[in-house]
Amino acid sequence: MSTRFNFGIAEVLSFLVLAYSAFLAFAYADQPPLDIHAFRQTQTALTAYWFIEDGFKWVYETPVGGVPWAIPFEFPIYQIIVACFSQIFGVSLDFAGRTISYVFLFLCIFPAQSITRRLNLPEIVFPFFVSILFSMPVYLYWGRSFMIETPALFFTIAGTKYFIDYFAGSRSPGTIALFILFSTLAFLQKSTTILPVSVLLAFAFTIQKFNGTRDIRAFLLNRDLILTGIIFVIPVSIGFAWIVFTDQIKLENPLGAQLTSAELSQWNWGKPLQRVSSILWLDVIWQRILTTNMGGALGLFLVAVPFFARTERWVRLIVLSTIVLGIGPVFLFTNLHIVHDYYQAATLIFLAYGLAVTLGAVILPVFGKGAAIFILILIMASNIIAFSSSYLPNITKEITKENRDLAVGGVLNRELPDGMQFVVYGNGWSSTFSYISQRKSFTAPKWLRNYDEVLSSPEKFVEEGRLGAIVSCKDHPNAPELISWATRERSWKVGETHGCLIASPEKQADRPVPEAAQCEGSVDRADVEHRGGQDVIVLAGWTATKEAVPTAPDDVFLQLSSNESAPLYLQALKVPRIDANLYLGINIDIDTGFSRIVQADLAPGAYEVEIVQKSGSKYISCGIRKMLHVQ
Repeated sequence: MSTRFNFGIAEVLSFLVLAYSAFLAFAYADQPPLDIHAFRQTQTALTAYWFIEDGFKWVYETPVGGVPWAIPFEFPIYQIIVACFSQIFGVSLDFAGRTISYVFLFLCIFPAQSITRRLNLPEIVFPFFVSILFSMPVYLYWGRSFMIETPALFFTIAGTKYFIDYFAGSRSPGTIALFILFSTLAFLQKSTTILPVSVLLAFAFTIQKFNGTRDIRAFLLNRDLILTGIIFVIPVSIGFAWIVFTDQIKLENPLGAQLTSAELSQWNWGKPLQRVSSILWLDVIWQRILTTNMGGALGLFLVAVPFFARTERWVRLIVLSTIVLGIGPVFLFTNLHIVHDYYQAATLIFLAYGLAVTLGAVILPVFGKGAAIFILILIMASNIIAFSSSYLPNITKEITKENRDLAVGGVLNRELPDGMQFVVYGNGWSSTFSYISQRKSFTAPKWLRNYDEVLSSPEKFVEEGRLGAIVSCKDHPNAPELISWATRERSWKVGETHGCLIASPEKQADRPVPEAAQCEGSVDRADVEHRGGQDVIVLAGWTATKEAVPTAPDDVFLQLSSNESAPLYLQALKVPRIDANLYLGINIDIDTGFSRIVQADLAPGAYEVEIVQKSGSKYISCGIRKMLHVQ
């Protein structure tokens, strides 16, 4: 009776944590991929979006690096599935991306269960594994992100399952074919996930064959060794061929030429000194891996127990393998693991399995099931507490236009007609603006070799005649420089939101005769400001129609009047103003704010700045004014 009760607790715990992870994945699946590592999430999402728009292409586009738009990295298996799921079931791309990501994580438990049985481990190891895996913060969070981590992980675990079957004597064509299939998919999806696993599996098989051979010649001519070598070479060769192919495509793009495998080699592997640095040992290994996901010292103690307790050799080998696969890649792709905290999603599954094996095959036989389950609960509680204080707020937080990328992307989506494109400075080569705006861009990082050319001639880096906006989110180009470009042989306006300058074509007021009417709004700023070594005029505020349910007008113009000159009409850039929307009681996604920055080249004197709304062909003079004093 007691045995059944304790075993039932393990299963109940695994079910509860699975249910919790599923709730997080589905309840917040519509969250735009602007949470942690939005750079990487939106890059994946952007590829999926353009599959929907333009269909599948071998030379697929991630249009954030200018023309030509293709900068392929991984083979886009996940992106294709997400795009198809979104289209077939009519769900948002964000929902599809996060849902499919979680489904791949969930699927990992099936090959893991098969591996447990094949290794003749106690059955209770499996619910222990599920309980630990799905309580780990790295999987509760990144397992529902818009990223390729979980499909690459599933393909790797599935391939491992079939190789263990092969290693154990199941040499059927089906087993071999499935190993090759899943390993190939893993290499194509993300080679850094499967590479360490393939090396360990190949090494284990080679050692096993070498121990059973008396001389080197017989070892080298061993039929099993040759066959195994072939089935390993096939996925590796296909993955390598894809890398060579994508490198050639990248060379055709000014940004892509700096993102080939050769160019990124040092970035991926890291520097030797990083492997002995405090940031690796304390921040990555101790904090991210052990403390956040394994209960700290308790997890470290558990993975060490099999090597100090009286344990069967094969159990020690299994735990040792999980340690090598859980920690080893950190020293292989050191810089990637330091910079990206989601990279541990490729390794911690093995440490979760090692903990489960220790609990089920070492602790349980010696101290009983009650002790094993008590320790399991401690680890799970530690994980959930760590998750609640770090990752959970990023899941439950509503991403509104207080978020810079959502705000700027929304403005670009409204300002640019379909087919028009834009250039961005000061946002690295992040895809956030491109994905939210659903427009192609050249998001030029400052480390680009021809960055100065992009600054001086941005129109050359998009399709001819399709430049529709310029965005600058840092000091260069600053406001005077962007205004100078926007008014040199063109008529563009410059506005500002969330610290980013946005330039786009200006609409003319066409000699309006405004009708006096009541409006909501305020001219909050009408100042001369010194920026970038020059004076500029900064105009900002908000406005909405005076109706039962206020809304933003189609366009906002600012009328500048003085006693010495005719009125000057300036179109303002509509931007988010959540505070105004809350005051009006309307949807916070409506852009009620406005911004306009111009050169301070007006004649000295006092100017009255008034809001003029335009809806359709009708101009409304709101009577909302503020004085501007130009020295």
